[in-house]
Amino acid sequence: MKEEYQKQFNMEYMDLAAYLQEKYGKPIGSYFLNENCKSTNNKIKRIKDGLFIHHIAEFHEDYPTICALSGTEEALKYPFAFQSPDWLCYCDYLSHLILHYKIHSLRVYKYTLDTLDDGIAHFMLPELKMWYITNGKIVKGKWQEPIWERIKDEKDTFIEIYNKFYQEFPNTPKYSYGEYLRNERKKSQR
Repeated sequence: MKEEYQKQFNMEYMDLAAYLQEKYGKPIGSYFLNENCKSTNNKIKRIKDGLFIHHIAEFHEDYPTICALSGTEEALKYPFAFQSPDWLCYCDYLSHLILHYKIHSLRVYKYTLDTLDDGIAHFMLPELKMWYITNGKIVKGKWQEPIWERIKDEKDTFIEIYNKFYQEFPNTPKYSYGEYLRNERKKSQR
């Protein structure tokens, strides 16, 4: 694993989030434009730089089952403060994977919530696996191209994270890319 990702992998979840805020800066506004959580704030997105926005509160001591704070329905269940710059960090896809690995670990070991779908097994791992298997040919949509470009040379790092995840959590199902796509379609139809 490359030194930068090994460093991230060895950090505690909140320390990693703070590190990423320091590394890339905090967003200049909230994720959603207002408290109805219907419109995202496009001014804070950095997809062109190959960076996602991660909601740090997707693991929170007071709300251990939070999932997908970027979705309106889920966002409305929790304090709007979780959409503020203090609760957001930028990350490339592998750092995002590491953040969700840590969320999964915290939920399993701290709260025994091993059946909660936090996105890592259902979406991130199958998508990234297929990206690397096809050398990026399956990257869908122009918006994902900068994300791929930023991590395309990190296949060994991905494989190491993937293997560590399934060694640590052997009972977690391995979803196929087809299952991932079906779940994505279902999500978009809601």
